[in-house]
Amino acid sequence: MRYHIKRRPMRVWKPTDITDNTGAVAFRWHMVPTSTYEIADAAGQWVASLTPEPWHINARFTISRPSMDDVQLDQAFSPLHPRLDVALPDGGTLTLVGEALSQRYTVMRGEETVARVSGGWVAGSGEYTVDIQDGEDTVLILACTLAAELMRDK
Repeated sequence: MRYHIKRRPMRVWKPTDITDNTGAVAFRWHMVPTSTYEIADAAGQWVASLTPEPWHINARFTISRPSMDDVQLDQAFSPLHPRLDVALPDGGTLTLVGEALSQRYTVMRGEETVARVSGGWVAGSGEYTVDIQDGEDTVLILACTLAAELMRDK
């Protein structure tokens, strides 16, 4: 499934729509006063929060979701390819690998690509396309995409 995210860096307190490939709003994300980012579904129900953890040399984030174990994301040092390692509650891992100086990421489960993120600057806002393989955890991958962009801005 393909999703589109238009980022408004100067207005992070306003909800940002995440639309599906038909243009319908599928999710919304916004920053809340505690520096946490929340993702809600189209009906406005909270589905995930992303919390940057302070006091770490490299970026670290926690994704919390209702009735699910938290997921930890850690930035791995790599000067040419920004990377986030995602420790899943089942013991598995996802890895987001970016391209230096671009807004492209590949989400990998082992050697398998499960999502691709591409972006560019359009009219002063970042617009990202996220292609997620069928059967993958959409909310988790969208939250990881947001974490990768926050990491890039850090």
